Amino acid sequence: MTSLKASKPTEILINTGTTILKPSGPKNHLFTVLFSENNEGNVLIAPFTTQRHPFFDKSCIIEPGEHSFINEASYINYYFCESLKPADLISGINSGIYKIKDPVSSILLQKIQNGYRISEEVRKYIYKEWPQK
Repeated sequence: MTSLKASKPTEILINTGTTILKPSGPKNHLFTVLFSENNEGNVLIAPFTTQRHPFFDKSCIIEPGEHSFINEASYINYYFCESLKPADLISGINSGIYKIKDPVSSILLQKIQNGYRISEEVRKYIYKEWPQK
């Protein structure tokens, strides 16, 4: 597991299970760090998405209360996973564009990682970089 420190006086650690509120589309979405650094030094983040219609990836459904930020039925939208440099996450946090939220529990992290392994929505270029099946 990789821990990275920000350059501000308050120490910021980016680990698997860290959650970050960041701009995505027209509003902010909650993302979690799904896997720590790969061979290219990137971390994989995955977004939580509110269930608004009956057609969604059911690989990992998140119920209200499974995470402190989630108050409606949600799911992990593996199609929108992002591979990012940890330094870019730290920069976004330091600039105020991204906001750190409560980490997911180890049980929820395992559930989300298992969903990644079975989801058919993960893009091929992400699977190439993150072959976790």
